[in-house]
Amino acid sequence: MIHSPTPVPSEPVPATNAPSAQVDTSAMLAVRRRHQQHRAFAMTPRERLVAMDAIIRSAWEVLRANPAALAHFQRRNHRKRAIPASE
Repeated sequence: MIHSPTPVPSEPVPATNAPSAQVDTSAMLAVRRRHQQHRAFAMTPRERLVAMDAIIRSAWEVLRANPAALAHFQRRNHRKRAIPASE
C-alpha cells in the first residue's frame, strides 16, 4: 500500500504568518527530510519500486510534452555517455 503524498510534519513547524517570525529554512528542510525518510522506510521494497516507477513515468510524460526539452535532454545524454574515439 502506498501512503498518501500529503506531508505531515513530525515536529512543530514555526508559524510563518507572523510578520516578525524568522523562518528557519534548514530546520524546516530537516523536518521534511525526516518525514520523507520515515515514509520511505515504512514502505516495502515493492512499494518503493512502484513509487519510483510512477516518478520516472511522470518525468518522461513531462519531457514528451515539450519537444525542445526532449531534444535537449537527448543531446545532453548522448554527449555525456559518448565514448571518445582513441587516436
